[in-house]
Amino acid sequence: MVKRRYSKSARIRAYKAANPSASVREIAEAVRLPSDYVYGVLWADARKGHTAASKATPKVTPKATPKATQQQQSANDTQVGGAHYKSKAIQPWDYIVSNRLGYLEGNIVKYVSRWQDKNGMQDLEKARHYLDKLIETAQKNS
Repeated sequence: MVKRRYSKSARIRAYKAANPSASVREIAEAVRLPSDYVYGVLWADARKGHTAASKATPKVTPKATPKATQQQQSANDTQVGGAHYKSKAIQPWDYIVSNRLGYLEGNIVKYVSRWQDKNGMQDLEKARHYLDKLIETAQKNS
């Protein structure tokens, strides 16, 4: 009998389907792939309107973790001041950290990600303000 080897993206989707609240970092550790690769697969699926559960994927079990680690709560499990990031497939700060974005770029991502769920046009104006500052800074440095 031939043992089926599943693709990297199939392993990511399977883990996400089995653990819908798992962060990019948790998925990356479980399937032993880089966080930016995991983010790319999840981002592409979200952009296409796919959910992890809608794909036919293999069953993946997370690697064993010590009990002390299992009891610790991730910062992604709680949100102070609302739930505007909880509905996101990938939390903005995971994207920002994974891609090593700076302060200005990170705030642009944050405000653009939440504008529909929190402060509407005000968040878009804040994102533009940070983008204007980023452009200004880039022009001065070039």
